[in-house]
Amino acid sequence: MKRIYIYPNTKSRGIIEIDAGSPYMSFLRKELEKRYNLVNINDVTSSGIANLIKYINNTDILFLNWIENLPDKKLGFFQTLLFLILLFIFKLRKKKIIWVMHNKISHVRKGIRFKMKILKILLNTADLVITHSSEGITYAKNTFSVDAHNIKFIHHPLMKSIKTTNYNIEYDIIIWGKIWPYKGIHEFLEYLSVTDLIKKIRILLAGTIYPKEYHKTLRRYESDKVHFIDRFIPDDKLDVLIGKSKAILFTYKTDSLLSSAALMDSLVYTDKIIIGPNAGAFADLANENLVYTYNNFDELVELLRNIDKLKINADSLRRFCEENNWEQFGNKISEWMERV
Repeated sequence: MKRIYIYPNTKSRGIIEIDAGSPYMSFLRKELEKRYNLVNINDVTSSGIANLIKYINNTDILFLNWIENLPDKKLGFFQTLLFLILLFIFKLRKKKIIWVMHNKISHVRKGIRFKMKILKILLNTADLVITHSSEGITYAKNTFSVDAHNIKFIHHPLMKSIKTTNYNIEYDIIIWGKIWPYKGIHEFLEYLSVTDLIKKIRILLAGTIYPKEYHKTLRRYESDKVHFIDRFIPDDKLDVLIGKSKAILFTYKTDSLLSSAALMDSLVYTDKIIIGPNAGAFADLANENLVYTYNNFDELVELLRNIDKLKINADSLRRFCEENNWEQFGNKISEWMERV
């Protein structure tokens, strides 16, 4: 059984730190553990990439997620240098490198030069790069001039089961999840505020606003039509709020966007319209007639004006959800891993 070191498997303030709370790593570990020996599965560490040093001699595969965010970590510059050294050692010893490219680039622009360097090196040296958007392949080719022979596209697996809702509609659109500046919500509300729709459509923003100073920027748009629930929303409460909404809206900026866990979590509400930017995973799903996309806010406003005319392909959504679960994802990437 091949031995895998999986990153990240870290902790901060005693809490496992998985891409700012994403459960992706928990599901990934569970699937990999069925097929491989995860050497650091019980070694939840606060030492960052330095933890890898003690596993060099008993690791066959280095499996990386969000490694391009290393410059944001404590002692990020030194962690980045150490990672590049360890990467060289792994390649020298003919060990395999697998990297999931979740985004085009980190949502945080701090240390961007080092982050782009990490991306370029991994695209050229990783034995397998997994992307959850077909745009990841074209992005790698166009931005870093790689031939992309080592890049494989597979949809982001769904982490929730299909849900049905039966509530009276109270909102036209809901924007849910952690509310960060990179999600473009402020720009959307600013644009909408100069149209007549700001007084017509009912909008709910449900999720904690980060960072604190962004709170003031957003809340100035609060009105009898624009409502905020500025806190973490547990799944059972989220089910109700989505059930009371006609559509789920994503306003992400596209410069860093490839995949979105929140998008995939939204697909399980098969009776809801989903609208997002024409980029990354949204564009892939629009090609399958599962979501609606827009290229600019003018197009988005037109979609919102005609929201009652938008149709839902519920059967196709259910089929997609059934075909893209974590077990099938684990089977597919294991098949790829055995070939590298």
